[in-house]
Formats: sequence, structure tokens, C-alpha cells
Amino acid sequence: MITDFLSARIFLNWVLVILLCTIGVGHAYPQQDEETILEVAVVDAAPYGFAVSEGFFEGIMVDLWREVAEDLGMRYNFTLIDIDEALSGVREGTFDLAIGAITVTPERETMVDFSHGVTPSGIVTVVAKDHIHGKFETYYKPILLSLLKIVLILSTFMLASATIVWLLERKHRFHEREKQIRHLGDGIWWSAVTISTVGYGDKVPHTTLGRVVGIAWIFVGVTMVSLFTANAAAILSRPTVALTVTFQDLKKMDFAALDNSAASEYFDRHQMDYTGYDDIDEAIQDIRDRKTEALVGDAKVIRYLADEVYPGDLIISDNVLLMDYLAFAFQERSPLIEIVNVALLKHINEPRWQKTLFSPIHKEN
Repeated sequence: MITDFLSARIFLNWVLVILLCTIGVGHAYPQQDEETILEVAVVDAAPYGFAVSEGFFEGIMVDLWREVAEDLGMRYNFTLIDIDEALSGVREGTFDLAIGAITVTPERETMVDFSHGVTPSGIVTVVAKDHIHGKFETYYKPILLSLLKIVLILSTFMLASATIVWLLERKHRFHEREKQIRHLGDGIWWSAVTISTVGYGDKVPHTTLGRVVGIAWIFVGVTMVSLFTANAAAILSRPTVALTVTFQDLKKMDFAALDNSAASEYFDRHQMDYTGYDDIDEAIQDIRDRKTEALVGDAKVIRYLADEVYPGDLIISDNVLLMDYLAFAFQERSPLIEIVNVALLKHINEPRWQKTLFSPIHKEN
């Protein structure tokens, strides 16, 4: 009797252990039911996500999600919508997650949960090329400032060598007084003709130290002139327009930003006035028609449009106004986040994805 009771108790204990292990595994790794199909919102913004034809999607984030889902054995449907509908849909449970041009911001963090950061991005300024041609501030000024910087460096070296030789030569008296460097002006003249390799010989150093400085200046001068020529040629032959726009510049401009974008959220946070647009193509068209001066938005989205849709029509600022990260968006406390993050980190650390996701934000216009 006692033996039967102990056997039954041992049996019940083993059953309890097996049940606990099964429950533990189920909570640690939530599996997708074979009948479950995830609803994935794709934010319509190339190059991250867009439809090339009905039912067929492409883009950096779309391709990355496909690989992650394949690893996890997940089935899914894509729906192409704008950022506002995507985030509200994820929050309300209409979609299981959203992918595409989704920047992690403080405002969005209160609505949804994000995966690990997928790719760095930033906000830049874009203007119409014909709107800035002929403007001194945006076209000629950067070129002149670059050339002026080189001239100042060269002049500093010339003045330094002239001063040193004059200090060494001015107290000495020689037979050929007309060739003696007696004044600072004589030293500057000697330095200029020496660096230009003309060498008139009307002013020359006579002291040993003066001649040593002269020899050194010849070698330094030749190098400086070569560098000056190369840099000047590079600057003057630049096929692009240099454009730098800061937040202080924006405060003086009539500029646009997409509604519910990372840029507009930043401007709202800092109480900066801007014109809001629902459609980026409409905003760019208004820039080209000079209805507004500039558009501020995601760097890679704007670069894609400038290269693929409006080639030769737009100038993108050389500087990034604000750095940020893009990520996948999930409903708060979604069980998908952890398992997706593991697969996501595996892929974004692969060399080919590193090259795609971490390519330079800014390129020459």
C-alpha cells in the first residue's frame, strides 16, 4: 500500500516537472502557429521600403525583414502605408510590426516599442539647384573662402621666412649694399621671388645663417606652391555647389518638413516654424517652383530622390543637421521583439549588410 502511494507520488512529481519545463520553453521562445500570418506595415519611402508593382515590395528594410522572417520561419503579409498610419496601426494592434523609414524618436517611443537600431540616418536640407545659382552666399562664398584659406597659409609662411632673413641680415654691412636685405620689405620681396622660382638676384642673403634659411625656404616654397596649385585647381574645378545649412540658418528661411517625420517632431519640440507636407514629392515640387526655400528630411530618402527621381535638380546640404537611427516598430511588450532582435543582430553584423546599412549618410552632390 505504502509502495503504491510512493510510486504514484513519484509519477506525479515527474509529470509536474515535465509540465513546468514545457511552459518555460514556451514562454522563452514564442513560436508562430503554422496558421498565423503576421501583418507587416511597410512605410512608403524609398529606398527603405516601396512597391515596384502591385503586391511586390522592395527596399533595404524590406529585404532585411525577409531574411529575418526566413530565419524564424515566419509567414507575413505586407501593407504599404504612410508613417502615421503604420505607427498608429502597430499601437492599436492592426499590424504586428512596421518596417521602413521609421526613425526612433522620443515621441514615438511613447507609442510603440522598437527593435535594436538597424541603420544610422540623419536629417539634411535640400534646395533646388537653380534657386541658389548666382547667389554669393551659397555658391561663390565657399569657393572664395577655400582659396582665401590657402592664400593666408602661404602668406604666413612667406612673412615668416622674410622676417627671419631680415633679422639675420639687417645689421650686417657688405660691399653690394644694393643687394642687401636691410628692411622688412626687402625680405618680403626676396621671399616672394624665391618662392616663385624667379630668383631675380637683386636681393640676396649674405650671412651663413641667412643662406641656410634661404635654402630651406626654397624647398619649403616649392612644396607650398605645388600644394597651392593643386588645391586651387581642385576647388575651382568642383562640379558641385557647396551648401551648408545650420539650425540658425533655418530660423531665417521658409522651409518645409514632412508631417509626422523625425524632422517635424524635432522642430515642434524646439518651437521652430515650418510648412508641413503630407507628400514629399509635392514638397520638392514646391521647392522647384520656389514656393518654399528648402525641405528638411531623412538623408537617405532625399539622396535617393535626388539621384533617381530628380537628377540634377536638387542640391543637398554638406552637413547633417541631426543624427538618428531607424528601427522596426512593435506593439508595446510584444513577444516578437526579443526573437526578432536576435535574428536581426545576426544579419546586420554580416559584411554585406554592414556595407548597405552603414554606408555614408552624405555623398557629394
